[in-house]
Amino acid sequence: MTTARRISGAVFAAALGVVAALAVSGPANAAGRHIADGRGAEERCYDFSLGNTDPVLCLYWGTWDTAMFVTDVSIPNLDGKRFSAWDGGTTGANEYVKNNAATMSCMASLCTSFYNENYSGNYDYLYRWQTGGLYYTWNDGASVRMS
Repeated sequence: MTTARRISGAVFAAALGVVAALAVSGPANAAGRHIADGRGAEERCYDFSLGNTDPVLCLYWGTWDTAMFVTDVSIPNLDGKRFSAWDGGTTGANEYVKNNAATMSCMASLCTSFYNENYSGNYDYLYRWQTGGLYYTWNDGASVRMS
């Protein structure tokens, strides 16, 4: 076999390998970020959790002193949900939660905010008694899950 034929065979095999690799690779995985800021539980969310037998997840319109949204269940689509004024936090009250949350607090084992509906796309997460500013889902959160 000539050198030219060996080289063209190697090039063909390499090209075939690239095509095969592209054919079997799936979509890129979503990115996740642990957003805890070290401050522990946010006071209003903590107080709400004391009076509730189920764990809760709290989302805030802005910082911790703005309107908040509290849930004790996972929500696959935040469409139609609104922030409420709680204990003096009135800024952002009555605004839609979907694509408007800036911060999150977790009183469950794990709380996750997802970029897309049905718990998909990039996500931010916290563990019990943690708070933090949203990163991937800041003003883009569409679903939340608790466990």
